[in-house]
Amino acid sequence: MTGQRQLETIAEHTVLHPLRGPVLDVGARSFAFSREMANRDFFVVAMEPDPTVEDPQDARIRFLRAALTTGPERQMRFSMDADPQARHLSESGDVTVEAMDIQSVMRKTGVERWGVVKLDCEGAEYEVLRTWPGPIADQITVEFHEHVAQRPIELYNEILDHLGQHYRIVQHSRSLRHCIGTLN
Repeated sequence: MTGQRQLETIAEHTVLHPLRGPVLDVGARSFAFSREMANRDFFVVAMEPDPTVEDPQDARIRFLRAALTTGPERQMRFSMDADPQARHLSESGDVTVEAMDIQSVMRKTGVERWGVVKLDCEGAEYEVLRTWPGPIADQITVEFHEHVAQRPIELYNEILDHLGQHYRIVQHSRSLRHCIGTLN
């Protein structure tokens, strides 16, 4: 159909075509999403706070060793879980990492509006999305992390209501990964 937009899964994250840049990859750990978007000629900013993750050394990807959070730039505690996929911001974290909000990231990178924002940030996505500052991206793809801490359904509804002021939910699905339970 002419004019119909298509969904595509890139490195486990669903995006809607046509895509526009620039791209923000939050929780870039393997850089799979970043590299695929860079291969498609998008300017990519990849954020990953884990101090064991190496800069991808790719001229097409601007790497920020920092966590995305709310509030001003600051240092936060980061849990170095034995499973690298489960490392996350935590008040009882093992190490200190840099953290910044979305406006600081945009100032630092010179981006006025994102084409795509991918959030895979092990629990930080809840507060980030609750305070999302309006339509600063064409689309957001997010993986919510119940394995860090189970959240009430009301929180999801609050986030979806907030984002619904500026965005249309195209796809929403739940999967049982990382041994999460079900919502009551």
